[in-house]
Amino acid sequence: MPEIIFEQSATLRGQYPDIPLPEDINLNELTAEGLEPFFVTLPLLRVGAESRTRSRNGGFRRYGEASVQRLVAEINGKRPEGGWGHLRDDERPTKYGPPAIRWLAARTEPDGQSWGKLIALTPEARDYYRNAKLTNARVGSSIYGTATFDGDEVVDLDLERIDIADPSRAGVKSAVAVPQITSEMQEDETVDPNQELIAELRSTSNGYQSRIAEMETRIAELEASQGIIAEMQELLPGDDLVAEMRGVITELGTLRRVELGHQVDEVIAEMVELDGLRPLVRDLLGTVDSVETARASVTAILERPHVQQMAKTLVKEMAGPGAFYHPNKDGGQRIDDTPENRQRARSGFGF
Repeated sequence: MPEIIFEQSATLRGQYPDIPLPEDINLNELTAEGLEPFFVTLPLLRVGAESRTRSRNGGFRRYGEASVQRLVAEINGKRPEGGWGHLRDDERPTKYGPPAIRWLAARTEPDGQSWGKLIALTPEARDYYRNAKLTNARVGSSIYGTATFDGDEVVDLDLERIDIADPSRAGVKSAVAVPQITSEMQEDETVDPNQELIAELRSTSNGYQSRIAEMETRIAELEASQGIIAEMQELLPGDDLVAEMRGVITELGTLRRVELGHQVDEVIAEMVELDGLRPLVRDLLGTVDSVETARASVTAILERPHVQQMAKTLVKEMAGPGAFYHPNKDGGQRIDDTPENRQRARSGFGF
């Protein structure tokens, strides 16, 4: 029994069974993620149907009960994707694009007709099915995968995808009707236009939803500002509230700069031990916007070579002259530069 790639197309018919969603699909989570709960129910294979496409034996392909039941099982197990038409044979091994639809569940009715339920994943797919519904136009679907034959009869299949197909080229002509569209949140298939619009806005997700969130945040800020303005009017009873508030803001800015100046002076006093070096450091520091910036800048200034040289000079000046003490035997003097003698020398100059 050979295995070959097969295609089978179908269009829609009028009677639609109720196909419940799998229990592990949460509609609330779909909505929260911006996915519109937009589902379409379509007929697929019927037991005993014949395809217009001939098999390798030259006859028309027939679909037995086993192949129809296998199709339903494959949909329920794999939840296959679908796009706009089939891939070419040379594209099949490697090509993949974002799907337009995903099939979620399937069942077979007592009359042997199998049905599937899909969710439209893109705005284009939703528009396609919605417009077909509104204009009473038929749509098609096409099964794609590998099939095993016994003569002309398909006895088994391995489903890869079920794509959106041109209804005029349907392989099985028994289905000719408009799609059934449901949101799974109402009992009939009539869609509330307002709810449909809201779902559409949500489905375009990061565009409208983020903008709506920004607007809601802005509204909350404006509402909060009304209370702040009322409080300010009580504190500033003048006629020109805006001028009063600007004056307060200016005064607060001045106070902040003065306070920051005091804090910077404290940083310099803490980090620069030499009193004579502090004015230079303060001039080199310039304007800073925080205490942390002041500390980092002072550290960098103290590492400059000319500043370090100036510090050494100041240290020498503060130390005073060398301490000369004890005459030599030949009547001269020698240097005995100890801390004690240095202090005696400084005392002799009135220090």
